[in-house]
Amino acid sequence: MPALCILALMLAGCNGGSASDQPTLSWSAPMTRADGSALRVGQIESFKIYYRLRHEQTFRLLGRQDSTVTRYRLPSLPPGAYEFAISTVDTEGLESRRSEPVSVDLI
Repeated sequence: MPALCILALMLAGCNGGSASDQPTLSWSAPMTRADGSALRVGQIESFKIYYRLRHEQTFRLLGRQDSTVTRYRLPSLPPGAYEFAISTVDTEGLESRRSEPVSVDLI
């Protein structure tokens, strides 16, 4: 099975405070695989959300979202300079490369 396409990841609401101000990651499900072949919504099992502190080398799994959900409200994390990335997992268990990281400073 061809590799999955990488997603574009966006971040909104970066000023901590109320729950509605909590940073939220959002993305659009890919429509094609890396080789250009079609990827239908029913072929996506989930999305994996990764994070790391900017000075760290390794990303850690933060959470997993069902294929029908394209938003993830970040949990309370200690203050720091973070990077977040996402990957797609298809129904065969094939995971895409992670997206380009999105940076956010949490205070």
